[in-house]
Amino acid sequence: MPWNFLDYVDPGGQNAIKLWLDSLPTKVKARINTRLQHLAGLDVLSDTRYTEKLSGKYSNLIEIKIEANNVQYRPLAFYGPERWQITILFPAEERSDRFEPPGACDTALRRRIEVQAEPEKRTCAHDYS
Repeated sequence: MPWNFLDYVDPGGQNAIKLWLDSLPTKVKARINTRLQHLAGLDVLSDTRYTEKLSGKYSNLIEIKIEANNVQYRPLAFYGPERWQITILFPAEERSDRFEPPGACDTALRRRIEVQAEPEKRTCAHDYS
């Protein structure tokens, strides 16, 4: 069963992930979307070289690993809100083994709570274009 990627929609109705992707160079956006399409077709995402489950306070989050133009993009996501869905919550980057911007994981956790409370309002299908 393929995975269905969703994007976080902010309280104002804006697709926060699309806004981020549209701000990136075309080649970087294409690389990220290509990685997501690849992951969408896998049966199991755990223990791949492209995803990693976070630990501790953030154990409900996963990072999606993409390298482009010497930047380590790490969109933060979670499994859900439904089975076979992954919601991309926040567009982090990794620098010196830390997520940037500071507080990225906390923001992703807050957004996860919003998505779980109102999945119809806080998510939309990921746009691969």
